[in-house]
Amino acid sequence: MGGACSLPLLPPRLAAHRPPGGPRSSATAAGRPRSAAPARLPRRGPGPDGRAAALIPPVRPDRAPALWEHAGARYLASHAPEALRALAAFRRGDAVSLHLGGLALAQDLPAPPTPYQGQSRPEQIPLTLLKLFGLVRHMGARVIAYANEDGGRIYRDVAARQDAQDEFSSQGWAQRLPWHTDCAYRPLSDGAPHGRFADGSPAPRWLVFCVVHDEPAVPLTLVPARGVLARLAPSHLQALMQPEFDIASPHSFGPQQLSQALPLLLPDGRGGHLVRLNEQGCAGRTGRARDALAALSEALQDPPGLQRIALRAGDLIVLDNWRAFHMRSAYTPRWQGRDRWLVRVYAVPHELHGLPLRKGMERIWR
Repeated sequence: MGGACSLPLLPPRLAAHRPPGGPRSSATAAGRPRSAAPARLPRRGPGPDGRAAALIPPVRPDRAPALWEHAGARYLASHAPEALRALAAFRRGDAVSLHLGGLALAQDLPAPPTPYQGQSRPEQIPLTLLKLFGLVRHMGARVIAYANEDGGRIYRDVAARQDAQDEFSSQGWAQRLPWHTDCAYRPLSDGAPHGRFADGSPAPRWLVFCVVHDEPAVPLTLVPARGVLARLAPSHLQALMQPEFDIASPHSFGPQQLSQALPLLLPDGRGGHLVRLNEQGCAGRTGRARDALAALSEALQDPPGLQRIALRAGDLIVLDNWRAFHMRSAYTPRWQGRDRWLVRVYAVPHELHGLPLRKGMERIWR
């Protein structure tokens, strides 16, 4: 399995534009109740240029993700053809990540303040969302969300939240996020029943990020699973493939759920493995399971093929969630409105692979 593919894309008309300097006031404090969202997406602020504005759908992405994917695909085809060529090469190869740099266009600016309350408004970042949804469309994939994370919101703001200092989530910041795969407590592959949550939808295949603010400089750290697993003894590999592990849901998924008797590795049919891990919330049920989990954690202390992706405003990153582990260091926000902020969507090969919350909401999975 390959590592990361990092491609700066800086042709003349895609030259990176950095946000102007100087602090901005922070967003509203945490704890304010979320109001009902209107169906239509208002156009506020300075906005994008005319060509981009014409592509922004008039409805929120939660209501019509397919419309945003279609519009975003057109946007990227017009504004970033080099990125799409790099994406095509990534899809043909075996790398577990793709880093597309230099995609901060003039019409992206000025970027809004970091949403310290936990959620931004779509009208604040329409071009960021167009890039994300469009890239997923060009991957031949679909954007989905889970009903028990952010109330089923179709995208997540990966940013420091004021009330989440010690939370083990993408919005926590004072704690190191140990090695993990997203939604490790859910089924992998075809969504076949595993353990207690037999009616749950599978974990996302890809994580797709777009960077809005890039300071403090906290890299996205990942490692391909294949090199890590190659360090393990055969007995440990066999133990990791047994349904002898309990995995807790992450803090971002509401009340904690415990998925019981899962394997951490599944054969991928190509001589490798699909992986799931949540170091902070994973426990072996047997002695051999605990020994194998300890061996895996040791192999991740100084893993081969480690990638630290330095983030810049406008960058897009794709991560294969079934074939790589990732982590994040602790950091200290500055609380001046321009702290590290990524917008993330989950992507899957097809929405029919999951269990929709209800009819008409095929992209919101339970």
